[in-house]
Amino acid sequence: MFAAPVAKKGWVIVVVGAVGKVASDHPSLGCKTVVMSDVDSAKQGRGYVLPCSTARTVQRDMKSGKLSVDSAWKQIEGALKPMEAPPK
Repeated sequence: MFAAPVAKKGWVIVVVGAVGKVASDHPSLGCKTVVMSDVDSAKQGRGYVLPCSTARTVQRDMKSGKLSVDSAWKQIEGALKPMEAPPK
């Protein structure tokens, strides 16, 4: 999935929206980092991380109409960092 840019964009925006909503509705969860991976990337021990604060902000601003999908993607893409799982 992460190998296909259009699919990655759609999938990540949905994940960020869902996590941002839950994190905003339930601050006691203490969300700090969103970790994302697809099956192929996970098998290789790879994925992406995003601050939960970014997910909350993007979700809130998209819902209120302050951010278009393209603007939200630019914000997400700027904060999204690759990660590798520690060796077993």
